[in-house]
Amino acid sequence: MGLINQPLYATLNNGSQMPLLGLGVYDMHATEAVNAVQYALETGYRLIDTAAMYENEQQIGEGIRRSGIPRDEIFLTTKVNNCDQGYDATLKAFEKSMKALNAAEIDLYLIHWPIKEHRKETWKAIEFLYENKMVKNPGGSLFL
Repeated sequence: MGLINQPLYATLNNGSQMPLLGLGVYDMHATEAVNAVQYALETGYRLIDTAAMYENEQQIGEGIRRSGIPRDEIFLTTKVNNCDQGYDATLKAFEKSMKALNAAEIDLYLIHWPIKEHRKETWKAIEFLYENKMVKNPGGSLFL
């Protein structure tokens, strides 16, 4: 498995296992993003954290494909962008992320920032995605 022999995991509320060591890809673009993901996975990383806001999901998906690591061995996180919050907008944003990442499902889908006027509807959309097995784990980030 590369340099990381025994990844450590956290158990999430629904029993899913999430690797504790992961690669965050904020502000990585083009070849840099593709190579960083590919090399991290080849080294033994198993969690990749991106977001629609980073505008690099397509490159992240390419890095995953180039690594040769089976997708079911990778924990993929992405986040709904602030401007895409609300029920229908979140569902559309999710489809766009799935297409960009070339993924059949997302392991962790997060509300990136809680936008007060949209957070409840955004959460309902993420629950819908979870209930329909398109998202393995729902969540939120940066809720201060």
